[in-house]
Parts: sequence; C-alpha cells; structure tokens
Amino acid sequence: MLGISDKLVSLAYEHLNQSGYLIKMFTKYIYKSVISFIFLATSISSFGAQGFLAKTVTITQMSSTSSNSDAFWVYYSAGGSIDNCAGKVKFQLSFAGTNGTFERAFALATTALVTNKTIEIYSYTSTTDCLSAVSINLLN
Repeated sequence: MLGISDKLVSLAYEHLNQSGYLIKMFTKYIYKSVISFIFLATSISSFGAQGFLAKTVTITQMSSTSSNSDAFWVYYSAGGSIDNCAGKVKFQLSFAGTNGTFERAFALATTALVTNKTIEIYSYTSTTDCLSAVSINLLN
C-alpha cells in the first residue's frame, strides 16, 4: 500500500513529466516560429524592392499598347548608369494604380522620345522586373 508521501512523490513525478513535455512542445513551437520569421523576413527583403530599372538612358522607340492591353513598351539606349532591363521596359496600368499615373508616364515617355532627353525609369515593386515600370523622370 502506498503511503501519503509515496502518493505525493508519484504525483510530483507525474507533474514533472507533463511539464517536461510542455516545455519540449513550447521550445519546438518557439523554434518553428523563429525559423518562420527569418524565412518571411528574407522573402520580403528579396521581393518588393522598389527602385530604378534604368537611369540616364534615352528612349529610342515606343509602342502604344501591348496585345491590346492597357500597357505600353519603352525601348531605350542601353548602357546607362543603371540598366537592369537591357533596353526594354513595359508600363502597365495595373502597376500604375491610377489612370492619371499611367497617362502621365506615357506623356513623359513621348516627350522624352521627341526631345531626345535623358530619363530614369522607376518601379514600385522590383528593380529587376522589367514589366513593372511605373514612373519616368525626365532629365535636362
């Protein structure tokens, strides 16, 4: 027959075993959470880096649409201070966000083509996705 002290020791041992299990599970959860956070942080930093697609380039040709969509192509002289797209970028209404932004980009591109001015081409989503151009800076 077990005495009261034996029962207490048995209960304490059982409690410690359950606590050990909980600690292991908690540690495993924290470990997975930290790994997930690191993966997410590196994913975010590698995608969505806005910046210039091309800098100090001159437009050589334009098209007013792309497969009848709300988009246009800009072809430029390669070799600027930044040239991530090898002379060709696409402006799409879906990336511009508004008709006004899209139309101003087309107007500035046309102006740059006619006046032979140097430009910079910017993307809000990537410095390497040549289909995501949004903005043009017209340089003097």
